[in-house]
Amino acid sequence: VSPCSNFRVFDRMLRRFLPTSGIACRAFRAGAPAPRGALARALSSRPPRGAPPDEDDEDEDDDMLEEHPAVKRRVDAVRVVHARYTEVELELSKKVEALMLEYDVKLAPFLARRAEIVSGRSEPTDAEARPLADYLAVCDVPPGEAEPGIPAFWLTAITEHEALADSVTEGDAAVLEYLQDVQCRKFNPGERTWAPLAKGPKPDLAELEQLNGFELIFEFAPNPHFEGTVLRKVVWTDEGYPAATQGSQIKWSPGMDITHKTVMKHSKTQNRKVKASEWQASFFHFFESRDFDLEESEQAQFDPALAAIKGGPTVVDKEVERHMQDLRMTLTFRDDLVPHAAEWVAMVMEDEDGDDL
Repeated sequence: VSPCSNFRVFDRMLRRFLPTSGIACRAFRAGAPAPRGALARALSSRPPRGAPPDEDDEDEDDDMLEEHPAVKRRVDAVRVVHARYTEVELELSKKVEALMLEYDVKLAPFLARRAEIVSGRSEPTDAEARPLADYLAVCDVPPGEAEPGIPAFWLTAITEHEALADSVTEGDAAVLEYLQDVQCRKFNPGERTWAPLAKGPKPDLAELEQLNGFELIFEFAPNPHFEGTVLRKVVWTDEGYPAATQGSQIKWSPGMDITHKTVMKHSKTQNRKVKASEWQASFFHFFESRDFDLEESEQAQFDPALAAIKGGPTVVDKEVERHMQDLRMTLTFRDDLVPHAAEWVAMVMEDEDGDDL
């Protein structure tokens, strides 16, 4: 399925799952955080399985709009007007994209400077903050030297953001304390390639070659949880919508994998209990590779035969929910958290001492 069809499918899914569809769709595309739990509540209330939702309503609407030739003529006219509107809207989007690229260059030094201060590689200048003596004079200072940088800056920003907070478990928090910076870098068609996977999604590589996108880069301090210090998530987009993503394969240290847990399960072949690895909720599933074939997933929800091929209705439902959660997190990082992380940390600091960050 061509990724460009996914946007229309995604639109239909949001309209079905979210009652305030117009507002929800615009907010989601803009990267605005949705009310916590709203998506889960909407998903839990979707129509019964067996027939596409609102099918009868759509037929009734068609009959109502086309019952008279004069009405049909007006509908055709509105379509022509809308097509002309869309042409101008496309022109606007191209100009906005060009302007954003221009200002990305101007904004990059500020984000780089933020990373230096947060990580502790550099101290603020007097032009950026009042002298340290002013802070010492009004604060109760604990004994000893302060930790370098701003401890747990990114953990705080992530857990304070409504679109991300529910994705972080206690085990995740221990790892995210080491996170020092998150960057977003755009790329042009052909500048990123899909690394072959032993298992998992296999998108159309020829189509990916034609797509631009962005890369989320998570830089950690050296830590005992996994090898290396950088995790990446490459996102190919079509019309601004993620078509496929590929994340770093995390090499967890022995006993440190927080995305799975070891459980004892009965083996029918061995007729005894054996150790098995079981999936568990974790922020770090965000780095799993995905091919957003939402059209097939949507069809599987109402086609028992297709659902059986994909592992059954429960598996299909979980797949759709994880896709939607991944989409929300991906766009939130790109449009909201990477450029504005300091705002969430500032709110926490203001709550604690009534002063600005």
